[in-house]
Amino acid sequence: MSYLSQLPINTIKIDISFIKTLETNQTSYQLVKAIASISKNLNLKTIAEGVENSNQQKILKDLEIDCLQGYLFYKPMDEENFKQLLNSTI
Repeated sequence: MSYLSQLPINTIKIDISFIKTLETNQTSYQLVKAIASISKNLNLKTIAEGVENSNQQKILKDLEIDCLQGYLFYKPMDEENFKQLLNSTI
């Protein structure tokens, strides 16, 4: 933990392994909650990877996680499809 304050970081990413068991494992939930709290207190952004359902999304939103990524939003795609997606949202 002491290295955390010395690193030039602005974002902490929460591993998918915590997100997968977020709904069923109290330890995972408490760890994600602690990570969110530490991040907030250090003025760091948080990203949760591997969000696959709306219940996970709600829990993470309630914990004030800044950014979510995962299959709930989009499946992986190749560069051409990603460009098309970007162009369609502009």
